[in-house]
Amino acid sequence: MILLRFIDGACRALIGVAILVMVFSIFGQVFYRVALDSFLGWAEEVARFSFVWLVFIGSVSAFWGRNHLGIDFLPELLGPRGRVILDTVICAIVLVFCIVLARYGYTLTLRTMTQTAPATGIVMGYVYMAMPLGAALTALFAAVDFLRNLSALWQGDLSRAAIQPQQAGVVEAALREDGQ
Repeated sequence: MILLRFIDGACRALIGVAILVMVFSIFGQVFYRVALDSFLGWAEEVARFSFVWLVFIGSVSAFWGRNHLGIDFLPELLGPRGRVILDTVICAIVLVFCIVLARYGYTLTLRTMTQTAPATGIVMGYVYMAMPLGAALTALFAAVDFLRNLSALWQGDLSRAAIQPQQAGVVEAALREDGQ
């Protein structure tokens, strides 16, 4: 678990760097266009490449923290055990998808190691490397959560699951607040 927390922390740091690079390159581009009536040819490319890394590495932390957008309708219909089973199925689907994405992303990365971006000269393989890296890390987290859920279901201790099924969903909490 310490390794997983370290990976999540490293992803969050990389997300912060990507956001800063995007903000400063876009701000620089706007400043040059408005104040100096010029342009920075590389700024748009750098912002776009930072965004690619932000999306793929951000998805790792979003998956690990369960911060992706989702629809809570089905989990709220299920009991605690059903929620853990549903989360186990979701983790299995994410795991398979991320393995496929990592494999083909790796192939894409290797194929683009000889191409360079026109304005910055950055090797495109380094830009596309975000895809297999993000997919592999998400697959790692999905595998850990899958195994935790299976273990919790097998042992009958749902408090050890990757999600906490006893937490009330949005609908249940709203109903309680209304006094129903």
